[in-house]
Amino acid sequence: MRNVGSVLGAMEEGIYSGRARQAVVDMRHLVSLYRRRGIPVVAELDARAAAYLARVD
Repeated sequence: MRNVGSVLGAMEEGIYSGRARQAVVDMRHLVSLYRRRGIPVVAELDARAAAYLARVD
């Protein structure tokens, strides 16, 4: 998850494109299984992704 967090961090700092948005949507879909299991780091990553999507939508 460290690499995903780093990429998401770069996006949060100013990458706003359709491709970046779709990558975040795809990432949230991929980690949904782990999010449902209550893994804390995944919940944090998902919250950051949701916040990113709220800014770019």
